[in-house]
Amino acid sequence: MPLGGGRALKAWREVQSILRAKGIEHSVHFPTRTYVVHDIVRDLSDVSDDAENVYIIIGGDGTLNVAVNGIMNFNKTYLGLIPAGSGNDFVHSNSISGTYEDIIERITDVSRVLSLDMGVLTYNTCLMIKAERWILPQNNGISIMLRVLVLMQMCV
Repeated sequence: MPLGGGRALKAWREVQSILRAKGIEHSVHFPTRTYVVHDIVRDLSDVSDDAENVYIIIGGDGTLNVAVNGIMNFNKTYLGLIPAGSGNDFVHSNSISGTYEDIIERITDVSRVLSLDMGVLTYNTCLMIKAERWILPQNNGISIMLRVLVLMQMCV
């Protein structure tokens, strides 16, 4: 079970009402066991047209990190987060606050984009295949070290 304990689904119900009331065109993609957030974002952002798309992720830090790692075209993709995680460190460390309606208003106004520098972790897998993981800036120094150790340990 996700660490957010079902908060995302509860938030979605309110977010859906707001999107409909504002007449914001949208499509909904729920992850499954075999079609996860990373895959959804990868497939949606891997388009050859010149359209710019806004993706709203409902979840916490983990969901956001997984979504970022699925983006195929960073130049044409805007990603927003509706906080529904257990800790929401990313939201707190970037002073993102307000009602769901306030947050949706900021996300859908691409003239108010918050650009962030991200780290990239490049490593070799157990099969010596080069891989990359994008890391969002947040207060998780220990968390990043643990992720690196887990990746290294998987290859032992």
